[in-house]
Amino acid sequence: MLRMRFLLRLLCLLGALPSCLAATPLLIGVPEPNTLAGMGRAVLQRAYARLDLDFQPQVLPLRRALQMAAAGQLDGDLMRNAEVLKDHPELLRVNVPVAIGVYSAYRRPPCPAQIGVAELAGKRAAYFRGVRAIEALLPPQALLAARDSWDALRHVQQGITEYAIGMQFESDALLLRHPEIEICRIATPVLTVPLYHALNKRHAALVPKLEAVLREMDRQGEIARIWAAEEKHALDGLPRDAP
Repeated sequence: MLRMRFLLRLLCLLGALPSCLAATPLLIGVPEPNTLAGMGRAVLQRAYARLDLDFQPQVLPLRRALQMAAAGQLDGDLMRNAEVLKDHPELLRVNVPVAIGVYSAYRRPPCPAQIGVAELAGKRAAYFRGVRAIEALLPPQALLAARDSWDALRHVQQGITEYAIGMQFESDALLLRHPEIEICRIATPVLTVPLYHALNKRHAALVPKLEAVLREMDRQGEIARIWAAEEKHALDGLPRDAP
């Protein structure tokens, strides 16, 4: 199977297949299942289907997926923030957000209405390892990498860190599912980040086509409806990565 896939890619690069994109599936790096990734996957699966393309997610750690997409070992990466993509010119951004990352701080009660970045920088906060937006927000000494959102919240519960910073819908859903955990959310988010799909530069011709489809989906409110469905799934207390 891998040999056949390699042959198809070689024929594509040589221009021997007139319908190259349709001939071979597009391998896209995605993180372990979670609510935010679910938003992006749902949006992109709809968009790729409208272009009659086969979208095949490859579940990988966040950093490895980015490296493999940039190196051309994958066709693209599910979604990244604009600042991360600036560091990877091999990846072309599709300029319609496929998800919005809303990150909030969590701690033991009582929770204030808001907390500033300067105050968080003087504390210790657990976070989902590999989320570059959080790593750019706070100095390394203020952060403790966790396996996932649940692990970050447990660090607070166990007194390992004073705070956890996590994707709001996912973290809220985990707390709904585990009411025995005495942790509250600080009402004002600490970070809101648009996330964009990116393709390896060998697919430069596909980027404007995919962007046009996503813009139409956005104009019709379809993307917002997909996000709302994913958020509802999380807030129902049934997050995809819950233990």
